[in-house]
Amino acid sequence: SLRNNTTGNYNVAIGYNAIFNAIGSGNIAIGYNAGLALTAGSNNIDIANSGIPGESGSIRIGTEGVHKKTFLAVC
Repeated sequence: SLRNNTTGNYNVAIGYNAIFNAIGSGNIAIGYNAGLALTAGSNNIDIANSGIPGESGSIRIGTEGVHKKTFLAVC
């Protein structure tokens, strides 16, 4: 996690290779390779998703082809 985080600040990463090469800030990644593609984006949340290079302000949950259903509690 955050192995090559040289200039990014306030990033949180949990999982093998999570946010491996980030230079962006304010990113949260949870899971294996989560946020791996976040090389320049900021303020993203990636859970079990590698993210998109340069993307900012996005939330990605799950990996296409692996995770097929989403359940949200409605109040």
